Amino acid sequence: LYYLKVSFIILLIAVIGMGPYLKELINKLKGGKYKRIIDTLEVIWFLIVFILSVCVTLSSSFNPFIYFRF
Repeated sequence: LYYLKVSFIILLIAVIGMGPYLKELINKLKGGKYKRIIDTLEVIWFLIVFILSVCVTLSSSFNPFIYFRF
């Protein structure tokens, strides 16, 4: 339950993106007059997902070399 509570947003993003419905909707919108807007939102979406992935990776890791005093 702890992990579900901590990573609920990431799990929600994964559930939304795992089905074919979102891809079909994006492809329909790209065919119309919203192509430039959808392309821009797609790049922004990938950057957000990348930044969230890096944040989760960094926050869950432990590096003992940070605490050494040289």
